[in-house]
Amino acid sequence: MTVLIVKNCAREGPGTLGEILRSNSIEQEIVEIERAEEIPDPTGYEALIVMGGPASANDTTKAMKQEIAAIQQVARADMPYLGICLGMQALVKACGGRVIRNPIKEVGWK
Repeated sequence: MTVLIVKNCAREGPGTLGEILRSNSIEQEIVEIERAEEIPDPTGYEALIVMGGPASANDTTKAMKQEIAAIQQVARADMPYLGICLGMQALVKACGGRVIRNPIKEVGWK
């Protein structure tokens, strides 16, 4: 089993999630969006995980368009998907929902 992980921020990785996958003998292929890596066809994997990052699902960059298109493929194929922060916003956008700015800035936790 191989899971595709899309990293939206170079300094943040799968962390504990990656450890859990490894401990369960689940291979992972990581795509680095900030390094302009292309997302391969996600339907060639057992699941797609999209990590968080500083971008917005409303961005019109090539990277965000590519990410949303990959998520749409996964949704159409009824594949397992995990979206963390930006990854969940991108899922909402990919499925036709609206993503709006929070009136209160939220970064990390205290």
